[in-house]
Amino acid sequence: MRQFKLPFGLLIGPQIQVFYDGHLNPEDNAVLIGNIEFKRGSTEGEKFVQLFSKENFNLQELHDYAEAHFNLIKRKPKVQELTQKITSADFSDQIAALIKNHLSEEYESAVIDDALQNIQIRLSPRKNEVMLNPFPATKIRKKAKQTQKSNGHHDSTKYILNGNGIHLAKNRFVLECVREYIKRFPSDFNHLKEVFYDDLQGSTGVINSLDFVQNKYAHINRKRHFVKENDVLTSADNVQFVVSTEWSFDNVQNIVRTAREMGFQVEEV
Repeated sequence: MRQFKLPFGLLIGPQIQVFYDGHLNPEDNAVLIGNIEFKRGSTEGEKFVQLFSKENFNLQELHDYAEAHFNLIKRKPKVQELTQKITSADFSDQIAALIKNHLSEEYESAVIDDALQNIQIRLSPRKNEVMLNPFPATKIRKKAKQTQKSNGHHDSTKYILNGNGIHLAKNRFVLECVREYIKRFPSDFNHLKEVFYDDLQGSTGVINSLDFVQNKYAHINRKRHFVKENDVLTSADNVQFVVSTEWSFDNVQNIVRTAREMGFQVEEV
């Protein structure tokens, strides 16, 4: 894109990916601003056709599309900060106070207090289920992987994150995804556990606190996590945590999809 000084680029594979490298882009590399699935009735697909069809093409509308993406990215830290506040234990007390105030004209204060003692008030972030890539290309890769295993070979796919040119093994790719996330969106550890929730990995979980790992695997040399000093990460609330090293072709697809949904560029090679 930069060789031709183009603000927009398309990568068509299992999905259609729209990249932007115009004046709104603060990054050194082109940024993924659209990830369109080949899915009938897709709203994003209809938007893509509207923006890029020859009959309707309007460069200003494309720049508006890019600007909407960057505005969303700018809002994310504030949204995450507010989400953390709303889901905190302190905010639960405020909700209880609002409930008591709302019901005060209908019930006695003691009755409301007793009722509140019988319930637990806690808001929690929604978990977005991340499905494996359903496209035929992925099914072909899985079939190829099974064939490779039957021949005694492992899947050797490498991953490039955000166009940096570094070919990462599966577990290193996950580590760098988490590292990039906390760089862009500083978050406390509990929030990170919600974003990178355990089921994405399947057994060890994606991330765990360093203390937990050191205690659980105290008598085992292989800690099943990246525990070297340079690989230990720190959350916004100063919790040291580590990323699992246990990744296969199947479960790493969860992280590939999650990373792309976050706006990261992921290339499989």
